[in-house]
Amino acid sequence: MERVNARLKVFWGADDGNITGARRFHAYLGAVLIVHAGFATLLATSPRWEGTLSKMRLSPVAKMLRAQLHD
Repeated sequence: MERVNARLKVFWGADDGNITGARRFHAYLGAVLIVHAGFATLLATSPRWEGTLSKMRLSPVAKMLRAQLHD
């Protein structure tokens, strides 16, 4: 929740004072939260990329530990 609050404040500018009036502020935050929910749904339903994140290779010890975990 803290990340969402920080994103609302920093990225969307919810607390910079440019939005005046309670109705306008609540409408703005409602629209932003709908966009967040839409993107979250889109990301949750998209296929995942299966692969490595870097070129790092596992050491022999790490390979043995991984093999023992999967057996």
